[in-house]
Amino acid sequence: HSLLLAATTTISVFVVLLFSQVPAHRQMATLAIFGLALALILAWRLIPLLPRRTRAVERKAFSLVRPGGRAAVLIITVWLLLLAGGMAGWSRLHYNGDLKSLDAPTRQVKEDEKVFLATWGKDAVLIVGAVTDDPTGSGGRAGFSSHLGQGG
Repeated sequence: HSLLLAATTTISVFVVLLFSQVPAHRQMATLAIFGLALALILAWRLIPLLPRRTRAVERKAFSLVRPGGRAAVLIITVWLLLLAGGMAGWSRLHYNGDLKSLDAPTRQVKEDEKVFLATWGKDAVLIVGAVTDDPTGSGGRAGFSSHLGQGG
């Protein structure tokens, strides 16, 4: 039960990332959820099939196949084939540390950024103000000032 509880809490954290606006977060969450689910299934199905060194630990009735049987051999064979396939594909994985490549802005955002850079330059600093429906009489200002100037 502790394995199930640990997997459930960890997977639920990654489920939250599925609602992110950033596509890289959603992709990472999907991969993590499937990886954790597969690890949980393998832990339930594969570990009970592995030979034990001692008889001091009593066998749980949770395993659906008996050790040494045909199903056990099949499961271990499939697991080893998946492991070998993963190792073969490992060399094709490449890491790109550029965080801008993870961003997926819309065409409108890219166009607005070009206009902004053409107008104000690369070192511009923008502080944005906000208008609220504040009934306190502060004139609807949220306490920010709008200013655009050169960064220095």
